[in-house]
Amino acid sequence: MDVNTWDRITRIRQWLEDEAGEQAEKECALLRVLLKSGKESGELSEALHGALGANPQGDSPPPGRTWGGSSRTSP
Repeated sequence: MDVNTWDRITRIRQWLEDEAGEQAEKECALLRVLLKSGKESGELSEALHGALGANPQGDSPPPGRTWGGSSRTSP
């Protein structure tokens, strides 16, 4: 991005902050907490899918695995 783009972004951000008022700061803090919670929830879901060997997009486990996460063959 060139200097003009960043200058425009800075001016728009400043305008938004000037117009937002004091209440918006509290709402922004709450929104950040909610978004962070959602992000952590998504990461937890990904970890569980990986640990279980589950594929949330499909209807069958990866080759050589069962839905419980164990191998089909004994070592």
